[in-house]
Amino acid sequence: MLSKPSTGSFVIMVTFAICICVSVAVSLYFILANNDNESPEQPNIIIMYGDDTGYADFQTYGHPTQEWNGVDRMSQEGIKFTQWSTPSALCSPSRAALSTGRYPIRTGVFGRKRVFQTSSSGGLPHREVTIAEALKDVGYITGMVGKWHLGINKNSSTDGYYLPHNHGFDYVGTILPHTQNAICNPEKYNVRQMRNCFIYRNDTIVQQPTDLTTLTKNLVVDAKHFINTNKNNPFFFFFSFPQTHTALFASPEFLGKSKRGQYGDMVNEMGSSINEIMDQLIDLKIEKRTLVIFLSDNGPKFDGCGDGGSPGVFRGGKTTTWEGGIRVPAVAWWPGTIKPGVVSNAVVSSLDIFPTVLKIAGSNYIKRRNLTIDGQVNDEVIKGLKSKSYDETLFFYYNGVLTSARHQQYKINFYKFRSIVDIMEELDETIRCDYTSSIVKDAVFDIENKVSKQDTPLIYDIEKDPQESSPLDSESKEYKRVIKLVDKRVQAHNASILAVESEIDKPYTNDAPCCNPPLCTCNYNEE
Repeated sequence: MLSKPSTGSFVIMVTFAICICVSVAVSLYFILANNDNESPEQPNIIIMYGDDTGYADFQTYGHPTQEWNGVDRMSQEGIKFTQWSTPSALCSPSRAALSTGRYPIRTGVFGRKRVFQTSSSGGLPHREVTIAEALKDVGYITGMVGKWHLGINKNSSTDGYYLPHNHGFDYVGTILPHTQNAICNPEKYNVRQMRNCFIYRNDTIVQQPTDLTTLTKNLVVDAKHFINTNKNNPFFFFFSFPQTHTALFASPEFLGKSKRGQYGDMVNEMGSSINEIMDQLIDLKIEKRTLVIFLSDNGPKFDGCGDGGSPGVFRGGKTTTWEGGIRVPAVAWWPGTIKPGVVSNAVVSSLDIFPTVLKIAGSNYIKRRNLTIDGQVNDEVIKGLKSKSYDETLFFYYNGVLTSARHQQYKINFYKFRSIVDIMEELDETIRCDYTSSIVKDAVFDIENKVSKQDTPLIYDIEKDPQESSPLDSESKEYKRVIKLVDKRVQAHNASILAVESEIDKPYTNDAPCCNPPLCTCNYNEE
């Protein structure tokens, strides 16, 4: 028979139990407090965007001589995607798609003129909701540096109607409102020719022409300033690199250092900038509550002039919807959430970033506003937790024309692109690589010169045949099954499109920006 414990013993036992409970409670408190950065409700989000950077421009994507850099580090410490695509192979449309999660045909960012020019009166319409605007709705501080290329002015050369601060960005540092341009090479062109090369801060032009030797450094300084200032708040930052768009350039620190030549110098400077941002996040101890994504806007310039990137095994490049124009490198880094060294073969589109980022941020903005979004929520894919069951059909556009589609492992080409290298070789060699020539521009970009509609669409098993070299037999059962299914999806997609005016083809009613007319030369950054 058990004896009844004495009063003293009972008190000791109760006291001991209370101590245990208090100790556990205190321990849990500190564990949860210390883990705030590991499982945040609203993580910081940084998107780093390369310009015309090829799928195989990095060592981790198979380039044999490119030096190891920040993109390779992100891949090693995070996740690398092998089947990430963009819905357009041109700058302005692809950037509109990323920013809105919508096909360019819906936003008006398409047209025969291909991309926005410095004198365009069109731009990304204010009716469109950007990632920055949607994240501000749930408390994020938003900022950006780098290339914009979604319009500048509407009614005058100074109104800044389409600039980033009017599309949801609280902080706008050093930006290229237009683009890094081939004519921005001071070794080939004079100051007057380089009038279309200029830098803004927020809505004010501060440098004309662009000083390429200091450009990247200024972008990094502004980015780090924004991150440090907002380290205690949830923030969204868009770092849009001018690399690797021509003209080729690098600061003195990187120039002449790559085995790959000047293009490799550009890649290394971009990669070094990524390293700086990652290191800053670690130094600030916010890396575990920060998702960083790097990707390219489209494939590399691939015209036989020797100053573009590498599409790897894929056919074609920028301006084509062959895989070389739309398959892009993409990596994501989120210590504590994404396991190191993951390789994902999931089929992902740049359209998916908009809804995925909002889901991660805990926003129901899309549902609340009843937005028509073409991207899919892929937070589990981004985190490397599962592969996407790519049942959707992805559509690819050129100049407002639906030229190709992707369904499961199949690529369907409704149009066939001529090789840009072949087109360039047909031109007089004295102007072949002169990007100021209207003849060159028309030859490379005009859809009538390089695209022909197929009477019978070409279908490739893109996983077996990534080079798009051996189309399926149009009489085979496999071909007929795929084309029947895709035809239905194309019809449904077309039926969902509401006709909108082309923003790109709006008249050139403005003068190009000019900091001090009529000279249009200045460098206020040095004052």
